[in-house]
Amino acid sequence: MNSENTISENQTNDENSETLTESEVNGEEQMELIVSELKKIDKWEEIGAHRPIGQLWYNLGIYIIIILLSAISLATIVSWVFPYPEIQGYYKIADNFFLLIYQVFDIGTAFGIERFIGEWRVKDTKRMIKYVQFFFWYQMMTGLVQLVIITIVVMKWMVYTNLAYLSWLFLLIVARQYPAMSKSLKNTLNGLQRYDKGNLMNLFTNDVFKQFLMVGFIIIGRKWGQANPAYGELFGATIGVAAGAYIAEFFAIGIGGYWFHKAMKTFGFSFWDAFKVGFDKKIVKECMWFGLQVSIVPSINTLTTTWMLVMYLDALPQYATWIFIAEIAKGISSAINMGQDFKLTPAIAEAYPNGKEELTQFYVQTSIKWQGFFMMLLLTIIGGFVPPILGKLTAIPELAQYSAATIFIPFAIIQSLFTYFIDLPNPVLVGTLHVGFYTFLRVSEEVFQVFFVWLFLYVLRLHETLGLVGIGIIFGWEHFFPRLIKMTMGLIYINKKIFKIKVPWMQSFIVTGLAALPNLLFAFIWNSFILDPLINLAGLYVALAITLLLGIIALPLLIYLPLTGILGGWDDYQLKIFKKSISLSGITKVIVRPFYKMVQYWTGKSPWHNKFMIPHKKAEEQIKELHIMKAKQEYVVAEKEDQSMALIGWIKDKIKDKSE
Repeated sequence: MNSENTISENQTNDENSETLTESEVNGEEQMELIVSELKKIDKWEEIGAHRPIGQLWYNLGIYIIIILLSAISLATIVSWVFPYPEIQGYYKIADNFFLLIYQVFDIGTAFGIERFIGEWRVKDTKRMIKYVQFFFWYQMMTGLVQLVIITIVVMKWMVYTNLAYLSWLFLLIVARQYPAMSKSLKNTLNGLQRYDKGNLMNLFTNDVFKQFLMVGFIIIGRKWGQANPAYGELFGATIGVAAGAYIAEFFAIGIGGYWFHKAMKTFGFSFWDAFKVGFDKKIVKECMWFGLQVSIVPSINTLTTTWMLVMYLDALPQYATWIFIAEIAKGISSAINMGQDFKLTPAIAEAYPNGKEELTQFYVQTSIKWQGFFMMLLLTIIGGFVPPILGKLTAIPELAQYSAATIFIPFAIIQSLFTYFIDLPNPVLVGTLHVGFYTFLRVSEEVFQVFFVWLFLYVLRLHETLGLVGIGIIFGWEHFFPRLIKMTMGLIYINKKIFKIKVPWMQSFIVTGLAALPNLLFAFIWNSFILDPLINLAGLYVALAITLLLGIIALPLLIYLPLTGILGGWDDYQLKIFKKSISLSGITKVIVRPFYKMVQYWTGKSPWHNKFMIPHKKAEEQIKELHIMKAKQEYVVAEKEDQSMALIGWIKDKIKDKSE
């Protein structure tokens, strides 16, 4: 956790100090009173697993809306906007070339803005605004430098190379770097702990304005390309993608600036105060030094990403086509990891540094339980319904080029089955402050990623020896084996050095797997006997939307959830935190409440009720102890150590241990 969390906790304690300090914490009755008072502050203030579960359900609601909207309009929009996969492929190639440049020029701001604003927003607001001013001016000035340098490089060199076809794309993409304020505005809002506004800004700019603008400009670009055959429809559409993204930047600045202005009014400042020059050399030096230290590991990631891109462009023909098709397959398969939205890092960082190891283990076990709950459901839904849906969509002539996505999906799903456990060491290591080893794993992963891409492309030459299947392996498993290596090392380290990770197999995977099997049978019947007549009756898009609603809502409610209850997939305490999470689930509450009622009803009728219980008694006690520690202001907030310095420290410790 960072310093703004510390400030938030202190504010909470200060605001309630009158109630809490008048009662001495000497007896059980006073302790219960303190805990009760803390819980009244905010429903998000009560410690427990219900918070990440509530956030998980909240995110699910947004995903469902996006999926349904996509189901209604996907084929039509794609046939208009992306008839050629290369449209997005060329844009991504050009955009990725800038990653290393962005990384170098963002050293002063990219990693410190939230940290410094979070620290000084309470200590000294006048100093805080100076950091904001530096961030804004630094971003604008370095953006202008990037714009000038890259424009010169493109006009004087690139137009004479085999990358000349990307020249205009490069110019439009780099144009986003000035004034380039949207990222600074969002990070400042997060530093002010206005995460709601930061998330909304991200939603509106990336999922609303940007997408609509890109659609409009792509259509305009296609029309222009058709009218100018010398350039062509594909070129016009690709330029449209970049132009839409550029215009969207100004919408982001407008929305972010409005919320930034409202947030800063609390501190007596306005939006325009951020453009004054009040910062001094000390602030510049502090920000640059901090940024330099923490940018080492991200810079390695950027370097390896660029290196792999160069290898792909050199060795794999039609890379621009395959990359976008592969992303479609990965996007579909990644849905089975819905349980990954369980935010473990804050929960562990809250419990472990305060000596609550059993609570930490409970959080991990509960996270695994919910990952298994969603994984088994969505695996059978995707496996049962998605292949025929894709088959119907790619039968449309305008979408025929996307039929290769069906080859990519099996490889992407296999990786997705491991993704949760691949990522599990990350929050555990960071939350328990083993940042040095975490950073070692991340650097190792980057090195192995480059190695395996080189192996696939240049040694095994899978794209030549296995054809389309080989390309599916390359894109589906390009990072799979490096991440398996990282996962293995991480889990071994955690189990030996920190605590044992105990997997609740029955609740997480066995019961849920059995409960999900009928979904495959139902999908077979639906696809064989109902889907085609429904298409003839209602049309393709309506039939596909009904199919998705059936898989997302009807099957879980009527088959999967009852079976998880009957087969013993829930214990009383897991039901309790499930119920408490409902109030935190936002717009998804209308779905989550009947889901809970269904599980509760059938769990009560199970002969295996509480048979596969996840241990929770000690965790409950430690939750109460944490509340009391917060009330007495003895609560420890974990500070995330700088990764680069942590890695150096970890290596020094290993060398010292060996020498001894």
